[in-house]
Amino acid sequence: LPFTGSSGQAGTITISGGSITISQNPAFTNSSLIGGSSNQVLGSFKINAYGEDVKVSYLKLTVGTTSVVAPTTTKLNNVTVYVNGGAVTSGVQATLNSQFSANLGSNLIIPAGSSAIVEVKGDLTNENNQNITVGGFQVAIATASDAQGMYSYNTVTIPAASGQNLSVSTGNVAYGATAGFTAA
Repeated sequence: LPFTGSSGQAGTITISGGSITISQNPAFTNSSLIGGSSNQVLGSFKINAYGEDVKVSYLKLTVGTTSVVAPTTTKLNNVTVYVNGGAVTSGVQATLNSQFSANLGSNLIIPAGSSAIVEVKGDLTNENNQNITVGGFQVAIATASDAQGMYSYNTVTIPAASGQNLSVSTGNVAYGATAGFTAA
């Protein structure tokens, strides 16, 4: 069909670049970790996308210590990134207080106006497979340019964010005989 408008000019459509925000996940209310346990949530974040769908390819993460860890350790085992409940990275041995990159591939595309929950989980064991029984941990996401708008193809800056401050706790279990029962 021919153009029948009076001005005879073509219009331009401009797609604004996307942006994201990161905050602590308000639904994650834990303040403690169970010493020596596996697959503990070390940090939980809510990432919101605005303007257009945004693909986050990498996250630059640090598992930091907030208090003395015992037994003495420099690494934490099986640190894995989850997006909306599903693992998207393989477990790595993360060096404490040192940044590492988590390659998310195409597993974190956040639709505009929506959010995703990103969790960092790990085992509370050290590089010698000893149970960590004392200490505090906090996951941080560093500012990076590892995201992209899905329509504009513009680079989207990932803002820095700090996770929850979590303390390792252990418990004692006491067993006792119950009256009325005899040993078999």
